[in-house]
Amino acid sequence: MNSTLTSEFYVAAPAEDLWDVIGSKDAYKTIQMLVPGMFEKLEILEGDGGTGTVLVVVFSPGMLTMAKAAAKYVVDNSKKSPNYSYIDNADKYEL
Repeated sequence: MNSTLTSEFYVAAPAEDLWDVIGSKDAYKTIQMLVPGMFEKLEILEGDGGTGTVLVVVFSPGMLTMAKAAAKYVVDNSKKSPNYSYIDNADKYEL
């Protein structure tokens, strides 16, 4: 099953300032703050928060049919693009 989740909001700050936050190694904490109530759990499993970091993602009840997952986080600073790819073999992680 494929799912897409999109969240859009406006921020009263210059794009460079916003990218300094979203492109940082603490971005997962910022995301929890920007969309309160969406996640029951969003924590680092592997890595330091930068590109290649594996996160445990547990959505709050009722948010998605996929309750638990592991996601790999990739940051493209040249395009100013963060990307989360869900890992198929997430069962190797203790979620």
